[in-house]
Amino acid sequence: NVPIGKYMSKPLVMLPKEATIKEALEFIQKRNFKRIVLSDKDGQVAGVVTQKELLRQMQNKWLDFVKKKEKRLSAINKELQKKAERDFLTKIYNRQKFEDFIEYEINKANRYKSKSFSILLADLDDFKRVNDTYGHMVGDETLKQFANILSQNIRSSDILARWGGEEFVIILPFTS
Repeated sequence: NVPIGKYMSKPLVMLPKEATIKEALEFIQKRNFKRIVLSDKDGQVAGVVTQKELLRQMQNKWLDFVKKKEKRLSAINKELQKKAERDFLTKIYNRQKFEDFIEYEINKANRYKSKSFSILLADLDDFKRVNDTYGHMVGDETLKQFANILSQNIRSSDILARWGGEEFVIILPFTS
């Protein structure tokens, strides 16, 4: 039989509906409220929102933000991985990536017993003389052109890599 007004907060404290979620959460925490009443420009009640609803909204915004950044980071990571497996100068596979390929070919040959592969090593003899005589820029261009010639003259199933310096290696799958 006790009037409900006795249990209501006095005076009524309202937050403008234009307030941010952060401001609303701070407002709730400061006053130890579970929900807040929102007012319009005229001071009229515009709605009620709970702390749980605000936190859910904030969590959803955070998850959207993380998903967007995750996609961007994933794309950057893929690009970095791609660059990490290529030789900087010649743009063909590097020795580390070659070692991954050779391990795969060895495992495949062991698994299928009769399947074979070959490895071809190409070394530009006396290459130091090119660098010493014409300079490193000419030497670099020579390496790029040699890698390009090799790339254009191997099968699509072959794997070309720079072994180091002026050494190149090619895996020739299914070749005795």
